[in-house]
Amino acid sequence: NGATLKSFQAEFGRAIHWPFTLNGFVGVPEQEQAFALSAIPNPTTGEVRLHVADMDGPATLEVLDVQGRRVQARSLELTGTTDALLDLSREAPGLYLVRLTCEGRMSTLRLVLQ
Repeated sequence: NGATLKSFQAEFGRAIHWPFTLNGFVGVPEQEQAFALSAIPNPTTGEVRLHVADMDGPATLEVLDVQGRRVQARSLELTGTTDALLDLSREAPGLYLVRLTCEGRMSTLRLVLQ
């Protein structure tokens, strides 16, 4: 009905976690959570180590530029915790999106190439 359920005081630089439930929703599918994906170093000058946690199975790794064009793509086999090397040394400096898809789940991260 548009009523305020809870008001929070301003918290600059912090986070508030406030779990709640709403009853009465039927047939709304829950969205799968993305798995953990990180890149070291970020920003980078070329080679990056990707770290994937808690995911098994065949995966597709894509690197997209700021216009959404795919600049790299390859297949990976994930085994629980997986590390993979990504070489961007032949790409132009800028912002890239690294997207990893496995079993219908997707995780993305932004990567800066200097």
